[in-house]
Amino acid sequence: MSPSMTGSPPRPRLKQTARRLNLGRNTVRRFARAATPEELLVHTGTGRQAKSLEVFDSYLRHREGCANAAQLHRELRGRGCTGASTVVRQYVRPWRAGLSAEPSPRRPPTARQAAGWFLCNSVNLKPDEQRGLDTLCAASPQLAALQDHVQHFAEMMTHRRGRHLEAWMTVRASEPRPPPQARPPR
Repeated sequence: MSPSMTGSPPRPRLKQTARRLNLGRNTVRRFARAATPEELLVHTGTGRQAKSLEVFDSYLRHREGCANAAQLHRELRGRGCTGASTVVRQYVRPWRAGLSAEPSPRRPPTARQAAGWFLCNSVNLKPDEQRGLDTLCAASPQLAALQDHVQHFAEMMTHRRGRHLEAWMTVRASEPRPPPQARPPR
């Protein structure tokens, strides 16, 4: 049955709307499906949904002395938490061991992220990106040398010092290179 036969106005197609608004189709689809503005605010802008206890993190840190997951779950239910008691139990498990509830360690950067850090002007890096680049360079002398080479090359190109290119290439060609490593099978 066509939309005109049901009496409701025809809905524009997602692809056309996305193109007109310069948004992704999934973004347009999410906005189209949302019944309330609150449903749109569930996402943090990173494309991932907030974990159920992130909203109550400050309250739980205030109650860190209490390691009774059942009690905390009852308190959180009174504050509007819809998560299961097992989620609260997992959250307070480090407290029972005498540890603080620190977030899990950060995942290592992807190859694409690391390449972006190397190729970006260091003044344009965010502080956490600069820390990541510094960590990579400290862990590997080859990466530190690579970062130095890239920065010198970029400086030469941005300041239009092409006359130094041949000398730069001669120096780089004379440096020892590490043996190539086999790529792991996919």
